[in-house]
Amino acid sequence: MTTYKDDWEIINGHDESGGQGNIKKVRNKINGDYGALKCLLDIHQDNSERRARFSREVEILRNLKIDGIPELMQDNIELVNDKNSELYYISKWIDGATLTNYAGSNDLSINHIIDIRVWPDDIIACI
Repeated sequence: MTTYKDDWEIINGHDESGGQGNIKKVRNKINGDYGALKCLLDIHQDNSERRARFSREVEILRNLKIDGIPELMQDNIELVNDKNSELYYISKWIDGATLTNYAGSNDLSINHIIDIRVWPDDIIACI
């Protein structure tokens, strides 16, 4: 079975974590492209509900074609029912701060806040 480890190498120092998964910067060993590897947290790998939620996240990313939403590059969602397989996906890497870090470290203008607020509405409209 092929995994992301066959085609990608992890770039140290670019780690983020949330309630659902960990994100690491990776580089494709063949073409040098950068990606964002998201793996379902180990504590959720045996949880059917979390695996299904992660699968839905991948399906949404696969179908969204909106500026600012990174393109899905690779995933193993076909293994959602195999609890022995670590779920992951890789999307295009976008340099810069996460939205949480960006919003928390800046005094944002009202126009900028409106722009950030409208973005989720664009996503919901595509679902």
